[in-house]
Amino acid sequence: MSARLLGNADFPFHLKDTGGRLEYFVGWFSIWSSGFILDHGVLKLLSDLRMDRLSMYMPNPKRHRHRGFRGRTEGGWLPQRVARREGVISKFGLVELRAEGVSYYSRHDEDCFFHWLGRMECVTKFYGRGKVLLIVVDRASVTRVELMELLGFFHRYGLDMKQLREFDWSEFSDWFRDENAYWHDRVFA
Repeated sequence: MSARLLGNADFPFHLKDTGGRLEYFVGWFSIWSSGFILDHGVLKLLSDLRMDRLSMYMPNPKRHRHRGFRGRTEGGWLPQRVARREGVISKFGLVELRAEGVSYYSRHDEDCFFHWLGRMECVTKFYGRGKVLLIVVDRASVTRVELMELLGFFHRYGLDMKQLREFDWSEFSDWFRDENAYWHDRVFA
């Protein structure tokens, strides 16, 4: 595909020169490691085409191992309905949290960010939209331990912790609303 685009390079170059964007999307629907490699030749072609980004989306194999393979649905890997705050907060459905302005202090710091994010049981997927990383959380999977992980993660990477008010439920309120906790002001102020 990249070679075909390069053969017609006038089009992508014209698109870029007139303010358009190019994105190379790879939809990877494998629940186990498959050994796929993007070699330097493919990456060079993408660079020669002046692609804005390379996007790869893969399901979290850990989730599928525990919950069973759900397969691809019409709208993607997850149900289309995302629970929204409307008066009473539902403990079911999905909620999108935003990670903006994340600073990594080394390559390994960035690796740790995504490794930590991928290990949280309540996180069903994460993906980029522009300069924002969206983190999709399954409300039904949020336990005390998972909420503590989210608090630590958001604190460590300087993310907007006010978003975690979504999980201000009665079963967590005795410790979550503790005014002496390191997160209290950043979540509830």
